[in-house]
Parts: sequence; structure tokens; C-alpha cells
Amino acid sequence: MQNGPPIPLAGRRIIPVDDGIATGASMRVALAAVAQLDVLGVVIARDPV
Repeated sequence: MQNGPPIPLAGRRIIPVDDGIATGASMRVALAAVAQLDVLGVVIARDPV
């Protein structure tokens, strides 16, 4: 679903959003991927719906 080149994430704050962190499985996968990047920080967000 990407329309262009990858957005460089190094040196940025990353905010992965999950629409419902029931088991946390998808968030763990996202955080494992982000952990391999040189990001400035991570803030975990959940959709309140």
C-alpha cells in the first residue's frame, strides 16, 4: 500500500498505532522492526475506538 519510496525513519520519533492491543502480537512485531532502525524514540499509541 505504499505509493512512493520508503520514508527514512532514522533520527525521528516513531509512533506505531494499533487499533486494539488485545494480545500485543502486532505491536511486538512493529517494535521489533523499529528496534533495528536508528530512531530517536518510540511512543506507542492505541486507537481509542
